[in-house]
Amino acid sequence: MKKMGKVISHLTLALNWWSQGWNVFPVNKKKQPLIKWGQWKAKRQSENEVKNLPWNNREVVGVAGITGVIAEECKNYIAIDVDPEGIKKAETFLRTLPKSRKHLTRRKGAYHVIYISNKPCSSIDKFKEKFGIEVQGIGNYIILPSSFSGKYKIEDESVPITEVDNLEDLIYRRANELGWRLPLEEKKQLFSREKLPSKILNCEKFFMEHPFPEDARELTLGKNFAIHLFGVLPHDIIRDVAEGLVKNQPNFTADGYILSWKGWVLASPRKFNCYEVKKYIRKYYNFRCEDCPLMVSSQIKEKALKLLKDPLFFYKLGEVFEKGFVVPKVNKPRFILGEERNKRILPLLQLGIIKGYTSMIRIIGDIATGKDSLVRISNLLLPLNIVERTYLTPATLRYSEELRKADILYIPDSPALRGELGRHLRLMRADDGGLICEYALKDEKTREMTTKVERLPVKGLVTTSNVLRIDHALLSGMFTLKTSSDPELTKRVKEEKLRLKEGLREVLKKEEAEVWSYAFKLIMENSPKEIRIPYASHLINLLATDRFTATRRNPDKLCELIELMAMCRSFLKEKKDEADIVDLYLALQLGWDVISETISPVEKEERRVLKFIRDNIEKEKIYVNTIVQELRKSRSHCYQLLESLVDKGLITKEKEERRNYYIPILEEEEEVKEQAKLLPTVFDSLGSPNELKKLILSLFRNCFTVFREYYIVNDPITREEVKLPLYDFSRRDTIPLQTV
Repeated sequence: MKKMGKVISHLTLALNWWSQGWNVFPVNKKKQPLIKWGQWKAKRQSENEVKNLPWNNREVVGVAGITGVIAEECKNYIAIDVDPEGIKKAETFLRTLPKSRKHLTRRKGAYHVIYISNKPCSSIDKFKEKFGIEVQGIGNYIILPSSFSGKYKIEDESVPITEVDNLEDLIYRRANELGWRLPLEEKKQLFSREKLPSKILNCEKFFMEHPFPEDARELTLGKNFAIHLFGVLPHDIIRDVAEGLVKNQPNFTADGYILSWKGWVLASPRKFNCYEVKKYIRKYYNFRCEDCPLMVSSQIKEKALKLLKDPLFFYKLGEVFEKGFVVPKVNKPRFILGEERNKRILPLLQLGIIKGYTSMIRIIGDIATGKDSLVRISNLLLPLNIVERTYLTPATLRYSEELRKADILYIPDSPALRGELGRHLRLMRADDGGLICEYALKDEKTREMTTKVERLPVKGLVTTSNVLRIDHALLSGMFTLKTSSDPELTKRVKEEKLRLKEGLREVLKKEEAEVWSYAFKLIMENSPKEIRIPYASHLINLLATDRFTATRRNPDKLCELIELMAMCRSFLKEKKDEADIVDLYLALQLGWDVISETISPVEKEERRVLKFIRDNIEKEKIYVNTIVQELRKSRSHCYQLLESLVDKGLITKEKEERRNYYIPILEEEEEVKEQAKLLPTVFDSLGSPNELKKLILSLFRNCFTVFREYYIVNDPITREEVKLPLYDFSRRDTIPLQTV
């Protein structure tokens, strides 16, 4: 019964304070909450909610009351906290404030002066040292009498709690009277209603103009925006701007958030949490943090510029992928071993999307070969607005504001694409070089299949899906990367993952990632708009067969790789708008796998399918399922391979009832001849940097070289130094190649 009496005592005490307009909850002997109480900072508790709190918990020793609550049927109680150490300063400060009831605490000489404020009042700890007081306002709580076995008590119950219009304003006026000056007042800034101070960030202007919905994410954004916004404004206009925000952000008004944030700034200058803002506003509002003074420190800028002038830039880029870092989407460390070319070329190809070089990048390979990690690490390094979608619908393409403002769309491999949606979706090239999607849909009225076309409102697309159906015209114009399924590499990856779990492997630090991100930003902003390739005509021998008109795009692709290298190396050159032999070397070394996968008219898997059809056409009819059994790949993937061969004119399809079967078009003898043309043999035997050097020298064997002048390039994969001659392509006459 004694225990029951204790429970009733605390509950009764709590209900008594609740009836006077307080929101309450139980605390332990350390004055710590025994429940999560944040939901009542801005709304009124119900009586049942109070009764259902764990008052029977043995740890309960008192009742806490929440201060600064602005809600219906809830009084906005504010407490001025006075400790014994600063009691003389506090009494001087409180002398001219309205008299009000005091609550004595368990510490001798300490007390709370309780007020009711009609307007929001923030919590303030700025004045503790100078004036001996702290203000417990919005988002705080105090212990109420008679908690802790009566050690908390009311000094004189006959003294009422005083109600004031704006307690926060009274406190600051009193502080000014006693000689306290806001740091904000010392900033000499000019302000006009038409032109905001230059220190206001673009994202803050966005916040001022666009209403945000009220939820936890938006409160994080709003708080950071308001804190920095008020912090750069002259003191005399903060109130006006705050009132303007109240009108523009109605969802933040009801609970007094904006005015409380204003109070926080006035109480103590706070640091703008740019990471939280960037994390949410770029993801949910497609806002680009352009030219923001807070985005990059001068130290990061200096390191980024130094990195761009480093001859080992491309080599070090590979090391970044090898170190890896925590990927937000999966919230786990990710790194890339091997894939020496892919991990260095992918970020550059994504920059190429922004430059208009290509509209699509496809990363193919077996399951669990690091395709997704490769893209996600690259996405985090680039200062681009990249949106991820695991599936596409006509509604998404028509109405998604996020997609409309994105730079790049990333479509990872997903069950949705491997299922029905993947078979009914086809990516195609638009007339202006953009991307469109064609869908196969069933008409609800006629029950017949129809097609619908929607435009992708992005500059380009990156996908790791092996089953996404891609039109041949688009396929021939995009870049394709293929990941390795080498067993030795798989073993290395497993070993490194175990070392990571053991704590023996470090990932890239956040500051290093910021340096790389800013380096890519500098490349985008400062690289030449057009780059001339003075030796372009000599590259004809590197290109494949002329049998297909699609191969007319091959010179464009090869030159685009060279231009991307020249763009990144523009910080090392005097002639920034001209590609040199080093750019060609880097383009061939890093882009070799891309070239062999992309520029070859027939991919390796397509060659295998073509050979299988030729070898077995006399024995059986070749259906899609026949290829599925041979390759052991998904049906949609095999169907795509067959359709690509049909588009290229190598096979044709015939109907047998409702099934398609495939037959080769060329006679065997003719096909052998054509196959010799189809395979770009120059790309099949690349080995060491020395072999690549020999290839380049053979391309320019009739060109004029500058005597005893040469370039030294660090191979981006092996770091080995390679000497290349300096050519003078402006001269038409030739001399024998000098020894390098």
